[in-house]
Amino acid sequence: MSIIDARNNFDKVNIISPKFINVPILAGARYEFEMSSKYSFYLEAQAGLAIRKITNRSASFIGGKEPISIGGVNMYDYVYTDHFYGSASLAFHISIGFVENAHWIADLGLWSMGSMPVEGYEEYEMNTTTTPGLRSYGTHSFTVGNIIPAFFTLKIGYRL
Repeated sequence: MSIIDARNNFDKVNIISPKFINVPILAGARYEFEMSSKYSFYLEAQAGLAIRKITNRSASFIGGKEPISIGGVNMYDYVYTDHFYGSASLAFHISIGFVENAHWIADLGLWSMGSMPVEGYEEYEMNTTTTPGLRSYGTHSFTVGNIIPAFFTLKIGYRL
């Protein structure tokens, strides 16, 4: 159901998207060697731990003119909060760089934060009738799958 359809069907719609927080804690080495008096080249490798958290995702759909159907259940009110479990995994960063005049740098790097299971539990309440206030409550666990946060970086800058 699109947000526009939901806002047209329900008296009150509120959706809060989750935030993905990923903190890498890495240690490593950097080797820099001169190509000439003006230019240098370096290699850098780091490894460590990525600690991550996904904040809660929630939504409330209250006062439906028509029911929404989820898993064959028709609901006029549906309120839920997804709670995600935190996780940690091995992480690494490798990069190669070029230095000019000991200060200007250009760097190409690869970051990998390791494999992360996306799982948690959902708390929900729903109303399957047009009678306001008649609600049922529950929880259930979920597993969405794994994600592997990884990205390339291009850094251009000036070092002191």
